[in-house]
Amino acid sequence: MVKTVTPPIVARWLEVQHLTVLRWIRSRQLPALDIGTGNKIHRYVIFRKDLAVFLLRRGMTEERIRDMLG
Repeated sequence: MVKTVTPPIVARWLEVQHLTVLRWIRSRQLPALDIGTGNKIHRYVIFRKDLAVFLLRRGMTEERIRDMLG
C-alpha cells in the first residue's frame, strides 16, 4: 500500500481546495515532506499516518479516517 499521498489527493478526499491543504502544510498544522527539486519548487507528500493524526485532531472519527485511508 502507498504510505504517502499528495496535497491534491487530500484535497479531493476532504472536499477542500488544493490551496487549503498547502496552507495547512505551510502553517505546519499538517506535516509533509517537501520532495521538490529546488528552493522555489515545492512538491509535498503527506504520510498517511500524519494525515490520520491531523484529522483526529480536527474532530474526524477514527471510523471515517479508516474508510478514507483504507
